Parts: sequence; structure tokens; C-alpha cells
Amino acid sequence: AKNAKAATNRPGSANCGNWRLSKLLSWLQGQFQSCSDLEDLWPRIRRLVVDVLQAARPQIAAAVAELPSDAQRRCFELFGFDVLVDESLRPWLCEVNSLPSLGIGGLEDLEVDRDMLSSLFAIVFEAARKPEGPGRDGPGRDSGHCFEP
Repeated sequence: AKNAKAATNRPGSANCGNWRLSKLLSWLQGQFQSCSDLEDLWPRIRRLVVDVLQAARPQIAAAVAELPSDAQRRCFELFGFDVLVDESLRPWLCEVNSLPSLGIGGLEDLEVDRDMLSSLFAIVFEAARKPEGPGRDGPGRDSGHCFEP
């Protein structure tokens, strides 16, 4: 049982689970101490996510258009992006989940997911408080704004 628990939280294990970003970056710094590309990893992952969302924009817009008009500016969706990072620190998209599973991999997964959901709802509630209308960053903004890097 001890070895099974340790193996679930080790890179390369079959059931690694989620890590906090700080833990991943710490581990990567230990592996790539002289690699200047490490500081560019997060911007590359972000660019990958933005590119995928921009490519999916027509499908997302079509799905939103099917909602009642009063709900179209009051909705959001959580996507789960599974990204692999190779030995050159290049991110690769594995899959995008429209219904990501949450809290499945143990205590650390629950903590990561709780913190992520807290941040998500803070963003949603902040957007809901902003006035609608042209030139505003609230729910009435141009729908393309959220896909900008």
C-alpha cells in the first residue's frame, strides 16, 4: 500500500494524477536546470489552448446560438485540456474534454480542482457584476474577446 500510494504521485507512473502547477514547475526545474525554455513553457501551453479555442469558435458559437437569447450572455463552459510535455519542453495537445472529470485522483486532485473551481467562479461572478454594453469587459462584451491570448 505504501508503494502504491507513492507511485500515484510520481512522474512516469501509470496513475500520476494532477499536480499543482507549482509542483510541476519545481519538478521540471530539477530536471532541466540549464534549460531556458522552461520559462516559455506556460506561454506555449496558453498559446496552444487559445489556438484550439479559436479553431473551435464556430462550433462554440453555434452551441451558444441554440440557447435562449437571455441565456446566451450568461453562460460559460469548463473545458479540460490534457497537455503532454515532451523532453524538449514542447507541449502537445492530447485531448480536450467538454465534461472534465473532477476530484478522481485523490486528495491532491480534490485540492487542485477546488482551487480551480474557486478561481473559475471568481471570474464568472466578477464578469456578472460588470455592466453590459459595448466597450465593456462584462457579459455583454464581444464573444471573441475570451479567446484572445
